[in-house]
Amino acid sequence: MLKKIFGILKDWLLAIVLAVVALVTLSKPDRWVKSKEKEIKQREKENEKAEQDAEQHQAKAEELDKIADELYERYKEAVEKHDREIAEAGQKKEPDDEPIPFDDPDSAAKFLDDLLNDIGDGT
Repeated sequence: MLKKIFGILKDWLLAIVLAVVALVTLSKPDRWVKSKEKEIKQREKENEKAEQDAEQHQAKAEELDKIADELYERYKEAVEKHDREIAEAGQKKEPDDEPIPFDDPDSAAKFLDDLLNDIGDGT
């Protein structure tokens, strides 16, 4: 009778020990699961860094767009100013640019005398 009880207890004890070992073995994650989790965390960090870099690049691009717009406006203003100056310069009449009318020989002689006097004076 004692042998029967010890045999049954021995069987049950062996079954309980095997069940505990199986639970411990099955409950802890495998190495590949841990490595995959680590890879996932690494990729998440890389994605966050890439998103931050993209935001920084976007902000820099917007800043450069504003600068480019300002420079383009300045360029347009400078071109308009230059065009106005050219137009104004074309409308001005310089005394030397006016045609000299020679109606008679006396006016031509007077012009040549004035010209020679100016050259002789050094002006």
